[in-house]
Amino acid sequence: MMAASLAPGETVIVNAASDPEIVDFAELLVKMGAKVEGVGTRTVRVVGVDKLHGAQHTVMHDRLDAGLFVMAAAITKGEATLTGVRRDHLEIFDAKLMQMGVEIISRDDVTVTVRGPEKLSPINVVTTYYPGMSTDLQPALTALACVAHGDSYIRETVFEDRMGHLKNLRQFGASLSPEKDRLVIVHGPAKLKATRVKANDIRAGACCVLAGLAAEGRTSISNLYQLDRGHTRLEARLTQLGARLERL
Repeated sequence: MMAASLAPGETVIVNAASDPEIVDFAELLVKMGAKVEGVGTRTVRVVGVDKLHGAQHTVMHDRLDAGLFVMAAAITKGEATLTGVRRDHLEIFDAKLMQMGVEIISRDDVTVTVRGPEKLSPINVVTTYYPGMSTDLQPALTALACVAHGDSYIRETVFEDRMGHLKNLRQFGASLSPEKDRLVIVHGPAKLKATRVKANDIRAGACCVLAGLAAEGRTSISNLYQLDRGHTRLEARLTQLGARLERL
């Protein structure tokens, strides 16, 4: 969309993503003078203009960061009030957590109180494109499923290589059936134990943080720059909620 905004003529983007972040970015482009239609649908049309001008825009809340904090409260059986959570951007994720027994109470449009249950229920999840279950939340959700009481079935359909976090979870002592066709069966509840792990990407790092919060003992996570790419000051914010984390 950005390139097409200044390209001569009309550009048609077919099979476009409809994620809230795409819509938010398009709103900024329009404020700057771009001509964009169909945002939020699978076909977007952009008519190029000669130039763009400055504009004021407030960037939307990060739904993936919000999702991680919701799961952090759930996996520790804790309670937390979180701001910057748009439940309408996380509808399937929201529904799956409530199926697990997590209580999510809206305080206003962007504030929720989350209460983790004493006993989490298992779930069945298939990742897909927005507005379906986000693939980016799948690794952390798999960590949450490790402590649920029963077998959870989680299938990844978006990225072929988004199963690397399973090796990390096995280091914590998780019981996982061998994955086939990107389906993993999580046998819970597992008694997770502290370990040393390496965050190979952002999502695997988030998965390791959740597992570490639930594990007995002191967990060490290396390669933290991966987490920093998607979760600013993560250890400081989790510490505010009562977690014990330190950056070495």
